[in-house]
Amino acid sequence: MHLLFLSFLQVAQAYDPNTPHGHQGILKAITSAPAAIPLSSADKAQLMNGEVLLKSSRGDEGGRGVAIQYVQANENKVWETILDYDQYPQRVSNVKSCEVYKRSGEQISVELISSIMGFSVGVYTVNTVKKSEGYMAWTLDYARESDAYDMIGYWRVEQIQDNPPLTKLEYSTEVQLRGVPSFVANYLSKGALKDGTQWVKTYSEK
Repeated sequence: MHLLFLSFLQVAQAYDPNTPHGHQGILKAITSAPAAIPLSSADKAQLMNGEVLLKSSRGDEGGRGVAIQYVQANENKVWETILDYDQYPQRVSNVKSCEVYKRSGEQISVELISSIMGFSVGVYTVNTVKKSEGYMAWTLDYARESDAYDMIGYWRVEQIQDNPPLTKLEYSTEVQLRGVPSFVANYLSKGALKDGTQWVKTYSEK
């Protein structure tokens, strides 16, 4: 346990806004609208029951996956909830702080610090918002040091019914990690994905 703790300190809490990340993207950035995830009749029934549909995979150095949720609100309300970064610490499990540090056209740069078993893990992301195309995609900000080796992802927002409003929400993330303890890897590759759409549903429907 002592060696694990020392190893963790060398990796986590290494995030630094004043140090470049050390490499450009390993994962391929998302630059166009993602295709909708196909749904079976059983998938749709699960979503209509208010449950989250989770499809994910985990490897030795990270993981990828998508979470899907039906939200009983219109797409504008869903976007408003997703982009309200100031409220993330109050709304999102394990988020310690969330701060927008730059805005430029469609791009929003965000510092997000999570607390995992009492330790801070930080990532800096550049989020490109394409509301008219129904999605927002992100990569790491490679001008700043993040605790993830690399990470990409997207939100996909599609209103599928007007009255009453119903929006299909997809949240996808892919992460690569190097030398981090398993509980950090589990959170960044699966835990954050599992929680991803549930809080948006809760606060969009209020």
